[in-house]
Amino acid sequence: MKSLKGIFLIAMLLPMTAMAQMAPTKMLIGKIVKSGDEKLHVRQGEFKVDFNNKIYDDGVGKRVNRYFVIVRNTDDNVVFVKMNNHNLKLPSTGYPAEILRAGFTIPDYVFLEKRDPTDVDNGQPKYYLHAADKVYGPNDGFYELFPDGYIYKNSSRYSFVGYGEQQFGMKSFEILEKAQYDQETITCRLYGDTLEFKPNADVVYYKTYNEHYYMLYKDELMENTLLVVDGKGYELDGTVDSLMFKFSQDGGHWILARPYNIMIDGVTVNRTFDKVKQIAIKNNGEYAFVIEGRHSEDRMFFGDDEFVNGVNMIWLSVDEQEQFNYIFRCRHGYFYGVDNEITCVNDKMGKYFYPDIFDAKQVFTVKSDDGKHSFVYRYDMPFIMIDGVKVDGPSIPHYAQWDEEEGCFLWNTVEELNLYLYKYKVRKK
Repeated sequence: MKSLKGIFLIAMLLPMTAMAQMAPTKMLIGKIVKSGDEKLHVRQGEFKVDFNNKIYDDGVGKRVNRYFVIVRNTDDNVVFVKMNNHNLKLPSTGYPAEILRAGFTIPDYVFLEKRDPTDVDNGQPKYYLHAADKVYGPNDGFYELFPDGYIYKNSSRYSFVGYGEQQFGMKSFEILEKAQYDQETITCRLYGDTLEFKPNADVVYYKTYNEHYYMLYKDELMENTLLVVDGKGYELDGTVDSLMFKFSQDGGHWILARPYNIMIDGVTVNRTFDKVKQIAIKNNGEYAFVIEGRHSEDRMFFGDDEFVNGVNMIWLSVDEQEQFNYIFRCRHGYFYGVDNEITCVNDKMGKYFYPDIFDAKQVFTVKSDDGKHSFVYRYDMPFIMIDGVKVDGPSIPHYAQWDEEEGCFLWNTVEELNLYLYKYKVRKK
């Protein structure tokens, strides 16, 4: 009986040991200090940690991971942005600041801040680009971010400038904005003839700062929609109310996308596809486009040649050096490409590309390098799954990452106004 009792005790202890191994370690890396009784919170996905780098933090009195957190009030307005020891300055005018986008293409934390209009700004909102501890602006808007600079807007003019450079005298980009067509007549060249007529219906009209434009026009007497690009007309099949259209940076070439074809400088490229997701064209006329597929099965083409398929294409553009820049995600991770060169950026994307903070039902999965261990979580579930075992916790991860050197999963959380880093080892090192 003693032997059976001993076996029974061992059997009872085994699951307890297994559960003990399921307890992750927890480390305080920062605190949100508030003044007064205002209630503060951090929106899911707006607490970002550099899992690979540490600095000394006065708030906790030790070396901790470098972090960045956006703090909001009960109205969901941004109160301040904290980066370890520093609170980034926000407007002192009393107007709320809204974070519009998190950046992922330059090697530091980036966000775009919108400030409400003031009398000085003539009633127009102004935008500021925050990159680490530097602030760029004010501008009427920011259009796109690249590894070495950004495109900003002032008075309908879009210009590129490198980080740290002055915002004047830089290269201008021909980017379209919707406008009101205020001319009494429409004039264009169509099939070798010059047409001039008064529009008797609304005109879809887009133009650039340097007066490059396109318009769509159709009235009750016309079977097909008329497209006019910089004074040259093209008859489109059927009724077309909207389309994707881009000029090259110098306005010398253009690309148009409709559900069943791509048009380059008025020449139609026939294809059998459904929805076009992204388009881009260079000053020399080279073009690229992305066909949206089901279940993230996108395909990207350079000209007539398919370059990559079976991915989720996140972004496609042309940089100042006239190179295609793009980011896509597949089962192997995130990749950044420049023309024909594709670089795996899984490690860097872990710092700068965060999941969609508005999709609560999206399932996020992080795997070990050998694929034998997995970490699964959702923003609307107060627990995580590690290797198929449910692990309860007081908070939901903002982001998670695998650490190959230590053989563990890392994730960051906010609990009340404390910032924590969790670590869970799944194998010995």
